[in-house]
Amino acid sequence: MSRKRRLLLAALVLAAAPLAGFLFGYFREEYAFDDIWTPGPFTLPAQDKRELYIIYPGPTWDNPDPPPSRNQSYHAVLNLLRSQKYRKSLLPSPMEDGGTVIYLHQGCTPSIVAYWSGGKLWLADENEVWTAYIPSNPGKFREELETLLKRYG
Repeated sequence: MSRKRRLLLAALVLAAAPLAGFLFGYFREEYAFDDIWTPGPFTLPAQDKRELYIIYPGPTWDNPDPPPSRNQSYHAVLNLLRSQKYRKSLLPSPMEDGGTVIYLHQGCTPSIVAYWSGGKLWLADENEVWTAYIPSNPGKFREELETLLKRYG
């Protein structure tokens, strides 16, 4: 190999190393649910199979004194979501149909909190761009979500 090619190869390796480190860190960073969740009226780009509605436990115009069961479902679902740390999915993939959408009813219309499909929790940002996150313990998350669906779904 000529001297020019070796210098070019060395320069490419040196330039690529920081980028590789950045990308590795980007996908290894862990997030708390409250740091990545953006409430909003989003459109789901997949067809859900199951729905889980949680209702904001505070007073509303229709019901100034809500029942305790409303408070239980809201806190149970949010506790599940907050009990995990999340990493961005390394491999890009489309959102799969047949998952579970979690709605929050706060006021007149429900808004999507998250979508669980294929071992990934999908969350939308303020621009309605959906990102796949992997929970720190996907098996436990799946089991607890199934329990909540049986109880409140």
